[in-house]
Amino acid sequence: MKNLINTTIITSILALGSIATVASAEVSENGFEFKVVAKNVQKVNVDKPHTNLLTMETTYNYDNFSVTAGVKYAQVEGSTSFTGSSLGLGYDFNEFVTATHTYNFTADNNVDQAVTMLFWNTRGDSEENGFNMGGYVQHINKISRDDVDNRLMTKFGGDYRYNNLTVGAKIGYQNQGDESRYYGNSIQASYNVNDNVRLIAGKNAYKNSKSNNIFTAVVFNF
Repeated sequence: MKNLINTTIITSILALGSIATVASAEVSENGFEFKVVAKNVQKVNVDKPHTNLLTMETTYNYDNFSVTAGVKYAQVEGSTSFTGSSLGLGYDFNEFVTATHTYNFTADNNVDQAVTMLFWNTRGDSEENGFNMGGYVQHINKISRDDVDNRLMTKFGGDYRYNNLTVGAKIGYQNQGDESRYYGNSIQASYNVNDNVRLIAGKNAYKNSKSNNIFTAVVFNF
């Protein structure tokens, strides 16, 4: 599976709705791959403790298909807890367009979700320097809550790659029930230390400013 998860899934699911910088596709060979993401999130406008997040995922790739399973943990003020698991399917239509369908199961079973996403980007699997445009459409169905309307998120933006450094920005819009509104924006930078390690830092700004946060993450791929 192309490693769109590296930025998009990390900051949209792991950080509970963050808006990710455009992810560029990278070709993966058939077989298993493993991903570990360690992330720190700090609220900007409210006095709350930092949250450390850990996600571990296993993906099996076969041609254009992939199956991914993962678990998530959170640490707040020294207390570590299991927060949930995920199981997803992915399909690469080509090097520019990817679709995923993921079930996110929370530890308390209160906000279990079925999330369908369609990613696109203009860089494809190219490793060349330069600009990239892209984004995704995300449908979120809270399968454990009949009283919550489905959400449709649309996020798009661009980034610029120079060797191992990528810097970008994205804006997002939300449709839920009869409401359609601007959701927020983000800026993000990532640095590829090598083929197996990526460093990420960024800031998310939401319409509800109490949710604004800054985050740093380390992504390990094997």
